[in-house]
Amino acid sequence: MLSLRQHSYLKVPPLRTISSTVFLLGAFSDEVERERVVQRAARLANIDWLGNIEGGMKAPLGEVSGGQAQRIQIARALARSDIHLLILDECTSALDVENQRQVLEAIMNVRRTAAEENKGLKMMVITHKTEVMQMCDRVAVVKEGQVCEEGAYEELIERKGGVFRELARGGIWEA
Repeated sequence: MLSLRQHSYLKVPPLRTISSTVFLLGAFSDEVERERVVQRAARLANIDWLGNIEGGMKAPLGEVSGGQAQRIQIARALARSDIHLLILDECTSALDVENQRQVLEAIMNVRRTAAEENKGLKMMVITHKTEVMQMCDRVAVVKEGQVCEEGAYEELIERKGGVFRELARGGIWEA
C-alpha cells in the first residue's frame, strides 16, 4: 500500500516569489548522491540552467515566472526517490506559449525517463487543454463529480454522442 508521502501533488500559482532554494531536500547521507539526484531532477524538469546562476541550485531564487515555478515544483517532486504518483493540477494554466511548451517538454522527459528506467511512476494530469489531453494514455471525463467517460483521446473524440466529443467540439476547452 502506498503512503501519502509517496505522492506529489503540484498546484502552483502563475507567479511566485520563492525565497528558498530550488530543492527542499532532507539530509542526504552522501553529498555526491544528493548532487546526482538534484542534477537529474533539474535536467528532467528543464531547469538545469539554474546551475549557471551565482550560488547554483543552492541560491535563493526570488521572483520566478509561472512556467519556471511549475518546472521547479516538478523538479522538487522528482528529487524524491520514493515518489510513485505525480498529480499535476492545471500545470499549464496561465502560462504563455513558451513556458507552456517547456512545462510540457518537462512532463514528457519525466514520462519517457520513468518508462526507460521502469520506475513505475504514474502521472495524473488534471487539465482543460486539449494539447495536454492528447499527450495522455487515458482521459477521464468528470461530470458532476463522477467519471462519465474514459478512454484514449482519439477514441473519445470520435465517440458519437459522447460527453467528451460534445465538450471538445463546442469550444468549451482551450486549444
